[in-house]
This record gives sequence, C-alpha cells and structure tokens, in this order.
Amino acid sequence: MNPTYLFIEVKLIVRQFAFLFFTIVVPTAMFLIFSGIFGGSTATFRNGTPVTAATMVSMASFAAMSAALVTGGRIALERQIAWHRQLRLTPLSGGGYLLAKGLIAVLVAIPAMLGVLAVGVIVRQIDLSLAQWAMLIAGLVLGSVPFALLGMAIGQLASAESAQAVTPAVMMALAMVGGLMVPVEIMPDWVGDIARALPSFWFRENGIRVIAEGTVSLPAIAVLSGVTLVLGLFVARRYRLSAGR
Repeated sequence: MNPTYLFIEVKLIVRQFAFLFFTIVVPTAMFLIFSGIFGGSTATFRNGTPVTAATMVSMASFAAMSAALVTGGRIALERQIAWHRQLRLTPLSGGGYLLAKGLIAVLVAIPAMLGVLAVGVIVRQIDLSLAQWAMLIAGLVLGSVPFALLGMAIGQLASAESAQAVTPAVMMALAMVGGLMVPVEIMPDWVGDIARALPSFWFRENGIRVIAEGTVSLPAIAVLSGVTLVLGLFVARRYRLSAGR
C-alpha cells in the first residue's frame, strides 16, 4: 500500500466542504439538539443508562458510520471514470487498492466521531474514566470498518449516479431503525427486535455497554466481526471479477 496515495486520497476528501459539514457539523449539532431535548444531568433510560451519554454514543456512531459509508462509496465514481483501471498500471496491487480504500474510510471517520465526543466533554460535561474513553474510541474506530466495507460494496455494485441515492438511503435506514436516531430504549419491542438484526444497532450497543458498565459487548464484537468478514470477502471477490473483465 502506497502511503503517498493514501495521503492524497484523504487530503482530497477532507477538502470537500459538504463532506465535512454532513459528517462532522450535522452529527454534532444533532447531539446538542437531542441531548438538550431528552437529556439532562440526571436523566436516565429505564435501564439506568444516562441519556446524554447515550446520545453522545449514538451521534458519534452515526458520524463514524456515515463518514465510512460515504467514503467507501467513492469507488462508484472511480469505476465510472475508469480510475481503478489506471491504478492497475501502477505498482499498487488490487489488494493494496482495496486496503487503502478501507483504511481511508476509517481514517476520515475518526475526526467525525471525535467531534461529537469533544462536544460531549466540553459542552455537556460528560465524565467517563480514561479506560472508558479508550474503549469507546477504539470501539468506534474499529466498528466503522464494516460500514466502510458496506460503502465499498455499494460502490462496486452501483453506478456513480445511483450510488449517490443508495448510500444516503442505506445510511438513514441503518441510523433510524438501528437505534442511532431513535434510541432502542424507547422503541416498541418489535422495532427493537428488528434493530438487533442491523450492524448499526451493535455498533451503538458496544458504546452503550462501555459507558454503562465499563466493559465492551462481546455479542456486538462478534456480530461486527462477522459482518466485516462477510463484506470483506464480497468486496474482494467483486473486485477480482471486475478486474477480470
């Protein structure tokens, strides 16, 4: 994997105002609004989880997920202009190209989720132990990997035009039904059962377990790892099929 290629790609992405606005500004603003409406210094859900801290986890998860999804989906544009074919003429291997795309998506997700966490500390004065912050950040970074792969899968299947519609639709479905926009704690039981079938639910669930109990969620790790494996194999196979044409 070429570090120069990696640096150039990240630089091109972060220079886009629309990307920065929708992945950093919007989730941060939503956190402030939702925590102001539903939160409070002592407000908790029925299971005892602090509402403000849970809202921070939800919006940080949404920020990381959306950044990773959108970045991974850029493959559709590169397919349209045959940029990936040009890259095959360089020393960059197919595996290196896919690895770089996934890593780029994860890297740009980091400032998106850190923005929400910073506001949680500075504005909402959320107090967690150092170990909890470390587990939360690590979970958000690693948990964004399956969503980066999902974006890459969409980019390999859809045209550049349709990807612009499909990616936001998938992102909002994962956010709304998966409990990022509407907490599963206040959902009807049957909606909560549907939410548990989505990786976004488990992405949030791991963060909730960290802030509520100071430990990671093993079921969440298992589900997200499984999704990563399946999507990773799909993306690799799809790329090989495309390269053979």
